[in-house]
Amino acid sequence: MAESNILKMKIQLRHDTAANWKLHEDVVLLAGECGVETDTNKFKFGDGTKAWSELPYAGTQIKVVGEGDVIVGAEVNAAGELVLTKGKLLDTTVQMSDDFVFTAPVGTVTIPSSGSTTVSARDKTLREFLSALFAQAKNPSVTQPAASLKLNEVGAYEVGTKKTPSYTASLSAGSYQYGPATGITAETYSVTNGTKTLTTATGQFDEIQVTDATNYKLNATITYGAGVNPKNNLGTEVPSLAIAAGSKTATSGSISGYRNSFWGGVESKEGTPTSAIIRGLAGKKNGRIAAGNTGDAQESVGDMRVIIAVPAPRTITSIKDVNGLNAEAFSAFTHITVDVEGANGYEARSYNVYYKDNAAACDKANKWHFTVA
Repeated sequence: MAESNILKMKIQLRHDTAANWKLHEDVVLLAGECGVETDTNKFKFGDGTKAWSELPYAGTQIKVVGEGDVIVGAEVNAAGELVLTKGKLLDTTVQMSDDFVFTAPVGTVTIPSSGSTTVSARDKTLREFLSALFAQAKNPSVTQPAASLKLNEVGAYEVGTKKTPSYTASLSAGSYQYGPATGITAETYSVTNGTKTLTTATGQFDEIQVTDATNYKLNATITYGAGVNPKNNLGTEVPSLAIAAGSKTATSGSISGYRNSFWGGVESKEGTPTSAIIRGLAGKKNGRIAAGNTGDAQESVGDMRVIIAVPAPRTITSIKDVNGLNAEAFSAFTHITVDVEGANGYEARSYNVYYKDNAAACDKANKWHFTVA
């Protein structure tokens, strides 16, 4: 071909910035005409009909988003772009390709006599595998709710004493070894003395007078709703171990009665000891006296008589003169029986009474050590 017939030219595609193309989005490219965004390197081919804004980008455009060292996601968006997402390689996304063989114990893995064991790992995430390796689920121990009932006046009192019984009932919520709080609360209360029932957590019953046969107790029933679900040592709920709705019962301590014992000196030796004189003695057991108990009857200066009184069937088997080198003096005492009243003039009961009269008023304080049988 002759050199004069060669046409030398440069072809420049229609181009502009993406922002400028948007300013002229109604531009219609000729069929096959190419338009280039100079700042994004994206391009479109016209069809002679659609405006620039209606044309799709040509080819596959790649867009990278996110921060990190590896590609963790890929998708094609509505604009036809292949969007690659950068991120971090997490233990929740790394998948194990095969099972593991262990020849030494690690975490929850034990080695049998064969010397090795295979632990399932295939298709598990790294987190799932390691969690099973180092953490073994253990169910919690559960402490059930318990009722308690306090009789505020519990104790032994001298027969004839008057008391107004009052109480406090309560329910412990129980517990879950690994939490949470059980959420148990008392719903209803029923507290009875056998003849009357109260429905409050605290209350008071009618006054009673303590007798020889008194064994006064209260009984309570407390109901409660179901507890929340407990968790195991890995924090997973275990609904099957939740405390079920129910009730608990409790019995209080008792109020009981005793016949008091009395001893001491008096300044008169007229007549024989009476119930009133015996009850007025300074020394008292203030409790039930038993065989083997001992005591010291105090005889003060000016006293003419010393008295020791114990409720039948208790008796006195030994009385020693403390000032007289603890010499036995039982034979010096006169033994009689006297009906002695309880507190507040309550019904009298037979007492074994031992007394010794002085020829003259006592000029030196003394003690008479006695033993009960």
